Amino acid sequence: MVTEKYLLRCADEWQARQSMLGILDEILAALRAGDVRRIGAATTRNFQQPIQTFIPWATNYFTESLIQQVRAEFGPAFWGFWMLGGMSGGGMGFIFAPEQKARAQTRLQELMSAGKRALQHALPFAMEPVVYDFAINERGTYADALTGEAALMPPGYHTLTVPILLRTEQRSLSAFRRAELDRFGVASRTDPRLGGMVQALFDRLLPSSESQIREDQSLAALLDRYGFDRVQHEQVRSDLRSGRIGLAQNRLPVSSRIEDVHPDDVVDLRHAVDERTRRAGLDALNGGTVAVVTLAAPTAAPHSSIWAESVSKAGTNPVRESIWDESRPEVGRVDSCGTEQRVACVPSPNLGRVRRMIARVGLGEILWSLLVIYVMVMYFIIVLTVWIDIFRSDDISGGKKALWILGLLFFPIISLVAYLLTRGDGFGMRQMARETNKSQGGFVPPPPTPATELSVAKQLLDGGTITAAEFEQIKARVLS
Repeated sequence: MVTEKYLLRCADEWQARQSMLGILDEILAALRAGDVRRIGAATTRNFQQPIQTFIPWATNYFTESLIQQVRAEFGPAFWGFWMLGGMSGGGMGFIFAPEQKARAQTRLQELMSAGKRALQHALPFAMEPVVYDFAINERGTYADALTGEAALMPPGYHTLTVPILLRTEQRSLSAFRRAELDRFGVASRTDPRLGGMVQALFDRLLPSSESQIREDQSLAALLDRYGFDRVQHEQVRSDLRSGRIGLAQNRLPVSSRIEDVHPDDVVDLRHAVDERTRRAGLDALNGGTVAVVTLAAPTAAPHSSIWAESVSKAGTNPVRESIWDESRPEVGRVDSCGTEQRVACVPSPNLGRVRRMIARVGLGEILWSLLVIYVMVMYFIIVLTVWIDIFRSDDISGGKKALWILGLLFFPIISLVAYLLTRGDGFGMRQMARETNKSQGGFVPPPPTPATELSVAKQLLDGGTITAAEFEQIKARVLS
C-alpha cells in the first residue's frame, strides 16, 4: 500500500516522507537510551502527521475516537500510539506507564467493545476487538543441548508421535525410532514430567464412545465456543455456489481503465442545499433508510471515505457529527497536488459520464444518427449489387466493365444513377437467367450450327422420320 504513487505524488507527500525519516532517527535514539515515553511520543507524531499525509485512509473515526478517549482518561499515563500492520484500526499499539498496565488492558477492551457496538452499522468489523498483551523477550530465541537420559522431547511431542510409532510394525522402524521409544519407555516410569503420559496415550490409541465425543468435543460446541456465525456462513456459501462472489468476480477485466475522479464528478452540497432538503437527509440518516459505506483500499482512497465523512457532518448523532473536524484539514481532503476541497458527495465516475452523455445527446440527434446509418447501409448494398451485376453480365465487354468500375470508384453517385437508368430494367431478367443456370447445374447447351442441323436432318431422313421434300426444305433454310 505504501508505494511511490503515494509517497512521491506531490510536494506534501515528499515532505511527509522526509519528516518520517527524521522521526525514525528519533525512535532509534530513544531505543538506545531506553526511553519508552519518548518512543511513544515519536510514534504518535509519526501516525498523526506523515502517515496520514500520504495515506489518509490510515485512520477512521473508530481509531480517532479511541485515541481521544484513552488520552482523556489516562492523561500523562498514556505515553503513545502507533498503527500496526492493519490500517484503519486493524491493529493498534498503545503505550502506557507501567503502573497503569493492568487497568489500561481492561479499559481498552471495554472502550473498543463499546465503540464497535456504536459503529457496527457504519463501519465493517471483521471480528470482536481483542487486547493482546505484548512483552519483550529479553533472551531471544535459545535452545538447550540435552544428552543421555535427559535427551527427551517435551510431553506434547510424545503425545503426537508415540501413538503413530506404536501402530507401526517394529521391524519397519529405524534404529533411531526404536531407540527413541526405548528412552521414552524408561523415562515414562521415572521422569515426573511424563506423569499421566500413559493415560494420555491410551486416550489417543483407544477410540472414545460416541456419547463422550458428543459431550466433550462436539462440532456445534466448538463452533459456538469460537463465535461461529451460521447464518453468515450459509449466506457466504450460497453466494459462492451461485457465482455472486468469488475470485473471478473480484478481478477487473484486462481492458479496464482506472482513472481519477474528474472535477465535474464531484458535487459540493455543503452550501447549496436548503434547510428543508438538509433536514430530509438527516431524517433519512437517523431513520436508517440510507447507508454510509466507507472503503479503505488504495484504489478507492481518499474519495470513497470522504463521502461517509462529509455526509455525517450535519448529523445530530454525536458519533457521526464529530467525524468532521474543521481543525484538521487533512480529514476529508482531496489531494490534487496543492488543491484542497471538501466534498459532501462523490458519485461514481461512470455515473457522471452517463449524465454528461445524456445531457449532450438529445432525441433528435439519436434519430438523425439512426437515419444516417440506415442510408449508408442501403447505399453499400446497392453498390455491391451493381458491382456483382457488372462482373456477371456477358453482354458487357471487358472495356465497358472497366469504365463502369472506374466511374463507380471516382464518381460513385453519378455512375450509380446512370447504371440504374440504362441497365436497371434488366436486373431481374439477368438474375433469373443466372438462377436458372444454377438450377441446371451450370450447363448451357451451345447454339446449333448449320452443319449440326444438316447432320441431324440427314439422320432423320435415313430413319424415315421425314420425307425427301422436308429434308430439302430444311437444307434450303439452313444454307440460306
